[in-house]
Amino acid sequence: MNNPAIYSIEDAGGIPYPETESYQFDRWFTTVGLTDASEFKSIRFSMRQENLLLHWRYSYLEIHGQLVKNVAQNTPYANDEKIALIFNAIPHLFSNGKLSVGTRTIENVNVIVHVSSMMYYVLFPCSKEKGNGLQYLWIPDTDNTTTDANKGFEIRRKYIINSPHTKGMFKFRIPMMMFFGFMENFVALKGYPVEIELVRGPDHSVILRGDSVDQGKLVFKDLLLNVPVVDPSKSVTLTSLRGISNPKPYMFSFRRRSGLYAPVPPNVQDFQFTITTESFVERPQMIWVGFQIGATVDQKFNYALYSHANVETMTIKMNNTQFPAKPIKANWTENDNGFFYEMQKHLRENYLQYPGTYNEGNMLNPVNFKDLYPIYCFDVTKQEYKVGSKTVTCELHVHFNNQTGAGLKVFVAWYSDRTCELFTDGKELNIKTETESFISH
Repeated sequence: MNNPAIYSIEDAGGIPYPETESYQFDRWFTTVGLTDASEFKSIRFSMRQENLLLHWRYSYLEIHGQLVKNVAQNTPYANDEKIALIFNAIPHLFSNGKLSVGTRTIENVNVIVHVSSMMYYVLFPCSKEKGNGLQYLWIPDTDNTTTDANKGFEIRRKYIINSPHTKGMFKFRIPMMMFFGFMENFVALKGYPVEIELVRGPDHSVILRGDSVDQGKLVFKDLLLNVPVVDPSKSVTLTSLRGISNPKPYMFSFRRRSGLYAPVPPNVQDFQFTITTESFVERPQMIWVGFQIGATVDQKFNYALYSHANVETMTIKMNNTQFPAKPIKANWTENDNGFFYEMQKHLRENYLQYPGTYNEGNMLNPVNFKDLYPIYCFDVTKQEYKVGSKTVTCELHVHFNNQTGAGLKVFVAWYSDRTCELFTDGKELNIKTETESFISH
C-alpha cells in the first residue's frame, strides 16, 4: 500500500503535512436527498472544486438530530427510559455507499454497516471507547440486554437521553475512512471532482429499546461532510502547475471494500455460496464473516451483535485452493472456538502492519468473541495457490455442528487491492485490472 510519509505530487498524488501553508476544514451540504435523511432516501455530496486540494484521510460525516418517540409531536423520552442507539450506530443508518472520482465509481459498498462493523470490531484498539469513540457511539455492549448491567448500552443511553438539555438530541462525527477504503490512507487529492452517495436504511436497525418503552424514531437536523482543505507550499504549487502543463500519470493504490448478505436456508448443516469472481489483480485479500439470527424489523433486536451460529468449520476456497488448508473444528458449547479467535488476531496484525498500532489489542476477548462479537476472519494475502486464468472465484464453505434454524443470515465483508491511474492534469482516471498494465510509463 502507499505510504503517506513518502507521498509527493509526482509519484503518488498526495502532499505530506510539512509542505502545507495552511490547513482548515470546509463543509459541504447534501446536493441530492432530503436533509432530514428519511428512510431509503439517497444522500449525495458533490465536491466539484477541482482546484482545491482536499485531505480526505481526515474527512468526517457530521450528523445532527434527535431520538424521539414515534408519536405525534415527536415527544422526547424521559431520563429513566431504556432506549438508546446501538453500538457503532452511524454506519447502521446506511445500507449502501458509493464513491466516485471524476466520472468513475471506484467504490460501491453494499451492506456498508456490516462491512464497517465487522472490520473495525477487529481493527480498532480496545481503548477506542475511552477516547474519541463516543463521538460516533463506539461504546461496545457488554451483554445482550437493555439493563444497567450492559455498560455499553447504559453509557450510550445516558449520553443521548440524559446528557443534553433537549432530551434525545445528538451531534455525531464519524470518520469517512470507516465507510470507504479510499480515505483510509490517502493524503490529498486535487484536480478531480469527488461524489459520495449514501443510501439511508430503516430506523429500526439503529434504535435499541426495552420491552416497556415506546417505539422511537430519528429526526435529523443537518447532515454535513467536513473535509480539510490544504493550501500547499509554493514549491508544491509550482510542481502542480508543471504537472498541468506537462501532464504525467501517477498511481494510487487502496483497499477497495465490498460486502454482501445472504439468507442461510433452514435445516442444513453444510452451506456454500460464491462470494465473488474477480480479476486476479483485484482478488479478495482479507475476508470477514458474521452471522445474525433474528427478526428483520424490531427495535428490541440488537443489530450490532453477531452469533457464532454453532459453526464447526469454515473455509474459503479460491479457485481450487482452500484456506485454511486444515480447518480446526470448533465446539462452542465447550468454549472451544477452534482457531477462529486466533485468526482474527492474525488478520488484524497483518492489516495494520505498523507494530505501534497493534501493540494494544482489540476489544475482543474469548468471552465476548463467543457471545457477542464472533467475527470469522480469513487472511489470504500471503497464501500460494494456482491460477488457471486471469480471474479468481472466491467461495465460502460452512459446516454447522447442528442443522440450521429459521432466520439465519450471513454477512461477508472483504477488501481487494485496487490501483487507479490518475493524471496531474485531471484527465479521466483508469482502474488497473490487468497485470501487464502496471508497467511504468
